[in-house]
Amino acid sequence: MTRRPSPLALAALTVAFTTPAWAASGTAKGYFRLHQTRSTFTSACAFRVPDPSGDAAGVTHVVLSDKPLDCEAADRTFDPVEAAKAQVKAQKPAFVTFTLPTAGKVERIEGGWESTAPEDGFSFGGQGTIAIAVNTEARVQGRYFMAAPSDFFDKTFQFDFSWDAPVLAGSTSGTPLPAGGGAVGAAYQKYLTAMGRGDLAALRVLVTSERAAELPDVKGRDAKKFVELIQLFELKTATVQGGAQRDDAAVLFVKGTGFDTSPNAGRVIMQREGGVWKVAKVIVKSPL
Repeated sequence: MTRRPSPLALAALTVAFTTPAWAASGTAKGYFRLHQTRSTFTSACAFRVPDPSGDAAGVTHVVLSDKPLDCEAADRTFDPVEAAKAQVKAQKPAFVTFTLPTAGKVERIEGGWESTAPEDGFSFGGQGTIAIAVNTEARVQGRYFMAAPSDFFDKTFQFDFSWDAPVLAGSTSGTPLPAGGGAVGAAYQKYLTAMGRGDLAALRVLVTSERAAELPDVKGRDAKKFVELIQLFELKTATVQGGAQRDDAAVLFVKGTGFDTSPNAGRVIMQREGGVWKVAKVIVKSPL
């Protein structure tokens, strides 16, 4: 006797085979090649984050990967790009990341390629042809390509990749923080003070445990030299314009002046550990 599946079971099977694992994930095609290393992409995520400069309502960060990404899970953090990358870190992934204006015309694409195996990377901007089909607050779709290889010292590089993804904006939500950032902002100001003094020992206490583990075990003159290096990617003085908090995570929107005296703006990702707010990551425009 043959048992027929129930309508409920058939419905469940239909959903299982027609619904993607992560409905908010997008698709990618194409490749990036540097010399003999070539990465081919299959998945895409797009995240809208606030533009701390205030010049626009926000910017859209796009991540392409050769591994499946859970875009919705990454979007529940204040640093969705890094969260998406961390999901597949153990799988030796490759990525392309780039930034688009939120809606409107795209005149230039800047970003980078990262390979884990072999370990390599490349920054791009201004090369190739941009073909944008959709760039709205809800969705991004397009292609960026080079018709022929280009030289890079003794190597060549070429790329041709496309993407189609919904734009997620979870990282823009949370309990608003006031100007100054309250207790979260005060913790960041302590970090700025230690950074300005070149005090590596103090910085080690003011950053998250994960970041502290990455700091070198050096003292004296070597410690000062190390801090001078990371000062290139930090603000010397900053005003906290506002921010947002969700449980033990927060983001600050900051404007200020870098150690090179140039005006700069960005985001500071904060994490509460043991009841104390600590700096997890500073995201400002690189002067290099």
